[in-house]
Amino acid sequence: MDTQTISSGSSNPALVSFTVPADGSSNIPVWARFQNTTTCGDQSNFDVPTPCAPFTCSLIISDVDVGPCVYDATTGLSTSFVDVELTWAYPPSGELIEVTLNGQTLTLDPSTTTSPDNLIFYVPAVGSLNNPITAQFETTTDCMDTDDYNSPISCNPQCPNNDCVNIQVQQN
Repeated sequence: MDTQTISSGSSNPALVSFTVPADGSSNIPVWARFQNTTTCGDQSNFDVPTPCAPFTCSLIISDVDVGPCVYDATTGLSTSFVDVELTWAYPPSGELIEVTLNGQTLTLDPSTTTSPDNLIFYVPAVGSLNNPITAQFETTTDCMDTDDYNSPISCNPQCPNNDCVNIQVQQN
């Protein structure tokens, strides 16, 4: 263990601090005495705390909201948005969060934003169910979460571009 020396001009009482490894050791002696007088001093023992557990990374898909179907007359496609809310704590240093759904991957930098935060994806509205969502850090694969979403059904109008012809059928 280290030795600390206090000058004779120090205030009484004097505070001396040591840094020791947190290894769970017990009954460690510490003593104080005058440098040239070995008959005047005191001794005590202390216990060292156990090692601190490292902070554990946490990444949670905390909410998934699916928007309504929107029909685009120009493309003839029905689409929707999926809003994915992420909550995290103790992210691995220097790593982005990658969220993947429907073949798309978007990233979020936890060092430049606060938790929670959202990413918005645009997906085809085709009525598919249980579509997977994955959120993970770039290389720390044991800190991840999964969820799913249901796509709204297509909202194609009955007559795209208003090109419908009124036909009446009569039965004889």
